[in-house]
Amino acid sequence: MLGIFINIDLPTLVQIISTISFTVLTLWIILQNRKTINLMAKDRERPTIKEIVQIIIAPSISKLETEINDLHGKEYGWSHQRKSMDNISALMKFTDRRYIILLNDLLRKYPELNKKVNEHDALVSALNEKLAELDERIDTKEFREKCCRLINEYNSRINELGAIYKNPSVLQESDYHYILKCVVNGIPHIGTAYIQYVFWEEYGEILLKERERKDTKEVANVIEERTNNLISCSKSLKDDLVGIKENYRKKYSLLVSETEGKPKNLRMKLTHQI
Repeated sequence: MLGIFINIDLPTLVQIISTISFTVLTLWIILQNRKTINLMAKDRERPTIKEIVQIIIAPSISKLETEINDLHGKEYGWSHQRKSMDNISALMKFTDRRYIILLNDLLRKYPELNKKVNEHDALVSALNEKLAELDERIDTKEFREKCCRLINEYNSRINELGAIYKNPSVLQESDYHYILKCVVNGIPHIGTAYIQYVFWEEYGEILLKERERKDTKEVANVIEERTNNLISCSKSLKDDLVGIKENYRKKYSLLVSETEGKPKNLRMKLTHQI
């Protein structure tokens, strides 16, 4: 290689070196310009990405975490009146309408995420459908009469129960809707803060046997299966969103505090009735 330059006169050698130097410098400038353009593009995109993370991704992760815990505990938040779940909802409905465009931008960029969101929302709908069917099968005239009879029996035992439990509350026939909800959910125990707590401790086991009838057990088994399917889907979806959030944080140099959600903008505007 050195021999090539020995037979070249000095002016030509200088010209070759100058050409090579100019080419290298030009390439360096191009690379720097490209880097600058990419940084400028990131700066332009950063506010939108930050919004997507704060308004869509982070609150959705929190929602899914809560949802998974509720599903494990069968805390569907079932409403007999509305025939729907308060605690479990479709992600598309969870997002405030003002920010649907941000959600759609995210789903267009991640087609696999879009598929999982659609799968999640379909599973929510399927689970709600079966809970409504179980509600309908349990909510018979005979069951209502049984609940009213047990409520009256419970109220007649208030003084006796006061020696076992702290301040048991008198119940009304209107508490039937909450009792039905507990049977549909299949919950063996409820929190002590509920006025129906003592009643459920005394009579819950009896009433839960309604789920063991042949016609109701079949539906209850399907509910169990769909609940487990939704748990698996929600976990996978949550993991994907956590990964996307972390990628955005690194790519756009977001502070950890900038990746925290704004759940107040996304809360479902529901009237929480029993």
